[in-house]
Amino acid sequence: MLRFVAPHGARPEIELTFFPNQLAFTAPSPPPPLGQASLAGEEITVGEDLVPERSVVRYVCEGFGAGFARVQLGAAMPEIPLRAPASISGRVGEPVYYWCMGWRCTGFLPVVDAEVVVMGGGEHGVDLARTRTDEDGSFTVSGFDGELDVLGLRVIAAGFEVAHQRIFDLGAHPEQRALVNMSRAPARAGRLLVEPGAGVKPEDFLVLARGLPGVQARPGSDGEVVLDHIAPDVEARVLVYGLPPMLAQTEARTKRGGGFEVEVVRGAVVTGRVLGEDLEPRPNALVWIGERHAVRTDGDGVFVLENLTPGARTIKAQWRPKRRRAPPLFASRSLTLVAGERHERVELLLER
Repeated sequence: MLRFVAPHGARPEIELTFFPNQLAFTAPSPPPPLGQASLAGEEITVGEDLVPERSVVRYVCEGFGAGFARVQLGAAMPEIPLRAPASISGRVGEPVYYWCMGWRCTGFLPVVDAEVVVMGGGEHGVDLARTRTDEDGSFTVSGFDGELDVLGLRVIAAGFEVAHQRIFDLGAHPEQRALVNMSRAPARAGRLLVEPGAGVKPEDFLVLARGLPGVQARPGSDGEVVLDHIAPDVEARVLVYGLPPMLAQTEARTKRGGGFEVEVVRGAVVTGRVLGEDLEPRPNALVWIGERHAVRTDGDGVFVLENLTPGARTIKAQWRPKRRRAPPLFASRSLTLVAGERHERVELLLER
């Protein structure tokens, strides 16, 4: 149950949007929502469709600042206060340097029409309010709860690196201004190929730069895609988001001065259990194949690994007992994954 408290007994209509709790390097930012709900009173009860164990809820209502809260299914939630909307002003600019016994900054060139977003929850959070810079690179973004913890600015402009900057407590520092420095970044062109017979099209997916929240693009029907906002000295790992369980992607990275190519191919799925030395299931064990595929076992020790590329692979597991200072247990097993097949009842036996 979520309960909102407004000053002076007001009961505004509140729009709620629920997002996955796992705001991560491997998902779009902001993440795709799980669903929405409306509240015309003080309380609302939501189910597993909006809170599958844990979620993040964004709340927006007229006359009050937009905010966010973390929700756990079945857990008691503290009251969520609605507060007056806050604003923050600032300027977005590109530093200009000259050499005089070392590089020195002489000023800033305004970055015009940059998108400025207030993010709740950090770089991988949810968007609360947004605006664009004017011809002087100046902006004022309003309509969010400035007393929340972990607020930040995300600034995106064509031809520049994505920039993130922390917003400090506006309740204690209401007059703070933001100066966001932007650095030039060449766009990285690439292509998304789809294996014949996969039953999908390139435009069905998003292409992400891993570890760079906000750097994402949707390919055209010909598979051509451009990733902007990546620093010149960074070669980002390319991720394809939105793959069905039985499809996988090939490994790819952006290239300085060249294009990248990533392919969607038929993949495999592995399901099984992690067992202890007593042959009992182990919940909350970490199971992984390679660097990109890692999951936790459920209460019955069951895991599901999806979007796996075919070939000879090694599946590993780790589980740590609850006892203090107890060493973790490990398991490892070799598999040959076949495209289009589900490899079921794979058991991993933990050992010291």
